[in-house]
Amino acid sequence: MPHLLPVATLALGLAATAFAQPASAPALGPAPLNRRYLAQHRAFQPIPYDSHPAFVLDAAGQGYAVWHSYAAGGEHVVGRALPFTRDTAMLDVAEKRGTFGHPELAADPDGALCLAWSALAEGRWSVHARRGAGPRWTAPVALSEPAAEALH
Repeated sequence: MPHLLPVATLALGLAATAFAQPASAPALGPAPLNRRYLAQHRAFQPIPYDSHPAFVLDAAGQGYAVWHSYAAGGEHVVGRALPFTRDTAMLDVAEKRGTFGHPELAADPDGALCLAWSALAEGRWSVHARRGAGPRWTAPVALSEPAAEALH
């Protein structure tokens, strides 16, 4: 056993110097950029996405979905009858691009739908809604006072 002590001391000394950096070592710079990540997630060109879906079934079992949709150039609130088919038309709920909150919808027993969402315009949030069924919809109307800051 006495001969193991010098070997252990030598091993500890080598281990300590293997990880030590000399005092004159250059400072590490910023971490390298992950070029693949940046190519997939371009901060300067946002990726289109759809989010915050809501759906409802009326008393007859007919469904409708509404969601927030974003693409370069603007946000939209869109809706579509269920089940989706290739020729099912989508409804531009707000009828314009803008900055919108998450849409909500409800159905009454007769199958009429009501959509509600919030929109940012001229520095203020306001709540809007419209009613409809099938291809016929009312025009969007503001539910909140113009001077109020309103979110649903």
